[in-house]
Amino acid sequence: IGTNDLAQGVTKELTFQNICKIVTTIQSQTPKTEIIVQSLFPVNPIFGNFSGHTGNTEKIIWINGNLKDWCKKNEIIFIDVFIHLKNKMDDFLNPDYSYDGLHLNGDGYKKWADAIQHLVK
Repeated sequence: IGTNDLAQGVTKELTFQNICKIVTTIQSQTPKTEIIVQSLFPVNPIFGNFSGHTGNTEKIIWINGNLKDWCKKNEIIFIDVFIHLKNKMDDFLNPDYSYDGLHLNGDGYKKWADAIQHLVK
């Protein structure tokens, strides 16, 4: 859910709503489960691959902002990994962390792990 949905033509609004629905379903069915919602990863179109995925930066930013607000309102932990994986100069996935602009490489997984490590026990 997320970037793949956007690539399939699902609207940013419905993608956001679907993520929220998954979280509320988990909460209602397993109320003792501690939920951590993670932002969507950035993408990078400069590689020329996966254009349906990598052309959605503005939508991803919109979803992430709404997820952050929704989680705060609902007292759910939110981790913004987008900020850790993006370029310093723009909102694209740092090319050092990907081999195709969509999927993380080893360095990308390390950066992701470092960003969430304090929340995962």
